[in-house]
Amino acid sequence: MSSIRIKLDTRRADEHGNYPVKIIISHNQTNAAISLNCYLPKKAWIKDGLERPVKTSHPGAKIINDQIQGFYIELRKKISDLELSGWTKNVKAVDIKGRILSDRSVAPISKDTFASFAYKYADECKKERTKNIYISTIEKIKKYAKKDEITFEEINIQFLRQFDIYLSASGSGINTRSIHFRNIRAVFNRAIDDEVITQDMYPFRKFKIKSREKDKVKSDGGTNQNAV
Repeated sequence: MSSIRIKLDTRRADEHGNYPVKIIISHNQTNAAISLNCYLPKKAWIKDGLERPVKTSHPGAKIINDQIQGFYIELRKKISDLELSGWTKNVKAVDIKGRILSDRSVAPISKDTFASFAYKYADECKKERTKNIYISTIEKIKKYAKKDEITFEEINIQFLRQFDIYLSASGSGINTRSIHFRNIRAVFNRAIDDEVITQDMYPFRKFKIKSREKDKVKSDGGTNQNAV
């Protein structure tokens, strides 16, 4: 009989102190892990083994818990079907993992990261210049974060403040920094409208975007655009 368990793998954190969420498959005294493409800090985790293990106080907890629980239920059903067919009798946990991942009807959490959603948003811009300015913002964030993928959860008020310091130290003036932050804000607003993230993940309630009133020019992307 196989068993599965949701676990926060705290052996190694990423650059932002977050850890990967995994489902551990146990079968015939062997184990195999499936990563759910979800990374969380320890403080957001209730405990291993729960179907909804993320604290409700964590930004976007409902969405994350729904996705984790949904994959868990889907995986449990798939393994049960394999057991009823007799296929799992003489295999190892890694074999079950391979069979599961080869089945396109059962997939780990597929959630838009900030970058992936922002690229889609940029593609919708009518003006090529506006699109390129959004892409510049995305690339600046990726360079600062030192990775290609960054979640909406990671872009909180502390992140914005540190990113502002980073941009300033890199030679970006106040109006250029304002453009980047207005771009980020526009992406968050669209993600909320599209129900990709929840309202409680919005980081701009207490973060003030500073800029000089002169030199502002309105664009079709809802952002004040200058050279970036």
